[in-house]
Amino acid sequence: NRPKLLGAVLTILIAQHGQQQQQQHYNKEGVVLGGSAYLTCCLVSDVLLTYGQLPKSYEHVGILARILDSCVRVGNISNEALAQVQGCLRVIFQNASQPTTIETSAPNDPIKSEIVSTPNNNSALPPPSKKIKGEDVDDNAEHKGSGKKSNRVEVDAKAERTFQLKLLRKILTAGIKAMKESDPQGLFLNPVSDAIAPGYSSVISEPMCIRVIGEKVAEMEYGGMIEYERDVELMYQNCITYNIGKEGQWFRGEARRQNKLWRHEILKQAKGLWTSEMGKRKRALDRAEKAHRDEKTAKKSLSVERITAHSIGA
Repeated sequence: NRPKLLGAVLTILIAQHGQQQQQQHYNKEGVVLGGSAYLTCCLVSDVLLTYGQLPKSYEHVGILARILDSCVRVGNISNEALAQVQGCLRVIFQNASQPTTIETSAPNDPIKSEIVSTPNNNSALPPPSKKIKGEDVDDNAEHKGSGKKSNRVEVDAKAERTFQLKLLRKILTAGIKAMKESDPQGLFLNPVSDAIAPGYSSVISEPMCIRVIGEKVAEMEYGGMIEYERDVELMYQNCITYNIGKEGQWFRGEARRQNKLWRHEILKQAKGLWTSEMGKRKRALDRAEKAHRDEKTAKKSLSVERITAHSIGA
C-alpha cells in the first residue's frame, strides 16, 4: 500500500507542478530549462531512486534527472542535451489523454524464479542433448532384420528440446530479474526513442533493452544461452556507442559497470545452473535406462526358468 500511496501523492504533485509552474517560467529571459521550477522533478526522482527502481510511469523523470546531472558535471548544456530535456518535459507534463511516445509498460514475467548460487563453472554450455528417457521399445528389437526399434531407451528429440527450452526460459527469467535489480534507475529497461535521445535511430541500427529480451525469453525465442548473451552485450554496447563525449561519460560508465556485473555474476550463475540441472537430468535418465535394462534382464531370466521348469516337468 505504501508504494501505491507514494505513487498517488507524486501524481498529484507532478500534475500540479506541470499546470502551475511550467507556464510561470516559460519564455522568461535568462532562465535556463525553466530554472528552479523543475527542481522538484529531480528531487522526486532522487526520493524514488532511494527506494529502488522507478515506477513505470515515472521512468522518464529519472531520465530527466540523469541528463541534468550529467550537464551539471560537465558544466555545459549542449544542444543535444537540451533536446533530450525538452523531450522528457513534454512527456512528463503532457495531457494524460495524449498518446505517449515513450513505451514504459513492461510485460509480466510468466515464470517467477531466482538464480541461486552454484559452484563456479567457467566452461561453455554443453550442446543440447537429443537422447534421454523416452518410450519403451520392444524386447526383440535388438535382433537385426526384425524391422523393430532398437532395444535402447531413446529420447523423443522434440520432447527433449521442449524440456531444454523451458529450462532455459526459467533460468533466463531469473537472470532478467537480477538484471533489473542491478539497474535501479531503469536505464536499460525500456526501448530508447528519438523523442528522448535525438538521432538515436540513425546511430543505433539494432536497438535492444531488457524489456525486449524479456519478451523473447517468455516466448522461448532463444534457442540457447549464446543468443541471449549476444542481445545483452548488444544492449550495453548500444549505450556506449550512442553516448559519446563528456556528456555521455556517466552513461558509458554505467553501461560498463552493469555489463561487468552481468557477465561475472548473473551470466556465470545462469550457466552454472544450466550445467547443474542438465547434469541432474542426465543422471536421472541414466538411472531410468538402467532400471529398464534390469527389468528386461529379469524378465528374460524368468522366461528361461519357466522354460527349463516346463522341460523338466515334461
